[in-house]
Amino acid sequence: MSNVERLAAIRARCEAATPGPWGYDGQHDEITADSPDAEDYWLIVSQCRTAPDTAPRDAFGHQYSADFAFIAHAREDVPYLLAEIERLRSENVTLREAAAAQPFPADLV
Repeated sequence: MSNVERLAAIRARCEAATPGPWGYDGQHDEITADSPDAEDYWLIVSQCRTAPDTAPRDAFGHQYSADFAFIAHAREDVPYLLAEIERLRSENVTLREAAAAQPFPADLV
């Protein structure tokens, strides 16, 4: 799979996912998203077991899983990263075009 195809697949998964932002509830080991009904939420991921007693705890004393935080933040991080890739690619094209338009210095030949 080429980089272009892979980025297109990532973008398609991102656009198909439940809208964000997503949040991590360390008390219940759940990742949730707000629903259009302000009094409800959508459950994205739920863990049916607790983390080991050695797992770090958040400010409220709830066990904290770095994996859950990673998943929850991915909903906002992935679109940001895709936009940054697009911006950098566009900038790269612009810089290449500007460089190609410059006369080549004779002393470098």
